[in-house]
Parts: sequence; C-alpha cells; structure tokens
Amino acid sequence: MGESEFAGKVVMISGATSGIGLAAAEAFAARGARLSLTDLSEAALAETAARLSESGAAVATHAGDIAEEATSEDWAKATLKRFGGIDIAFNNAGIEQPMLRTEDVPGEMARKVFEIDALGVLYAMKHQLPVMARLSAEDKADRSVLNTASMAGVMGAPWLSSYVGAKHAVVGMTRTAAREYARAGVRVNALCPAFFRTRMVMETMAQHPKGPEEAIKAITADIPMRR
Repeated sequence: MGESEFAGKVVMISGATSGIGLAAAEAFAARGARLSLTDLSEAALAETAARLSESGAAVATHAGDIAEEATSEDWAKATLKRFGGIDIAFNNAGIEQPMLRTEDVPGEMARKVFEIDALGVLYAMKHQLPVMARLSAEDKADRSVLNTASMAGVMGAPWLSSYVGAKHAVVGMTRTAAREYARAGVRVNALCPAFFRTRMVMETMAQHPKGPEEAIKAITADIPMRR
C-alpha cells in the first residue's frame, strides 16, 4: 500500500474522546495524520492521546468547553503553534437532550444544547476558516472543514426539539460558510448521520418515557433498514 493521502496532514477534531470523534481520530492516526484534539475532559484527552501516540501518531491536545469561544480561539492558535498549519477540521463535539415533548423541554437545557451543538461549531469555524483560507492562498492546496450535524439537521425528530433545532443550525451555518469560502480553497461540508449506538445515544434512549426499545423504534421509523 502506498502512502496515505492523509500522511502528515494536520487534522483538528473536537469531541475526540468518544463516539464518532474518537473513531475519526483513530482512523486519521492510522493513516499518518497529525492530530490536534479537543474535548471537555483533560484526563480523557490525555488517555486518548497516549493510546494514539503508542501507534506512532503525533498528537496534541487542548481541553476546554466548546461552548466558550475562547476554547476554539486558543485551540486554533495551539494547533498552529504545534504543527504550523491546519489541513482538516472536524467539528464534531455535541450533546444530546433527554427525550421530551417540546412543551416539556426546560429552557436551560435547550440553551445548553444550542451553545454546544450550534455555537460550538460557529466558534470553531470562526477561528479555523480564516487561517485555512490564508494557508490555501499561500500553498494552493485545498483544505476541508467537516461539521457533524445529523439526520435531525434535515428533518424532524419527535421528542428531540432542541437537538433538532441546533443541528438544523449546523446545516445552515455549514451551507453559508461553504458559499463564503468556496473560492478560497476551503470546502465546508456537514455530516448528517443517522443514530449510532454510541454511549451518548444509548443513554438518551434509556430516558424515553416508554423505555429504550420504544425509543429506538421511534428514531429508526424513518430509516429504511429500521436499525
């Protein structure tokens, strides 16, 4: 097998210690990328970095709350200082909400979901895109931003109104940034997966008033394979 197209690339990943973010970090590490990871828990980041480093990957970490703009600003600066560039940014950090009817969603809960799932993506792009565009202008190489939205970002999902709203916002911001940077050498796309059996998703399913099996039945109703 020849050298991977990701060898030596600098990849930023948020929400990197579990679920999709961790799987992405492992995949990029296996393909020779240099990783800049962020998540809320410094201990979880250290554990993830240690494991990935054992395989020979170059890994930098920056712990922080993605809902705070300073986290994204400092993360981008730290990535540049450590690796000298940014080739790929995977803005993946996010949280679920308990399965509740719209009328029962507490305002504070909805605010937290929007701050992490939507504003976290906005802040990350705000501090990644100008840097990536500048670098692309210098070296004429394409760069890529990928934001984790959800199938809930393009359709409704009963019992998850604040989560759905935040993910719709991610899709809208992604489309906007894609148009803003289309001629600057930076692609911006949204990943809209269905539900994975990650710890976060299964914990949310367990909170459904009728139990996890009914919750799974409800969220897979619009998926052709019903899984």
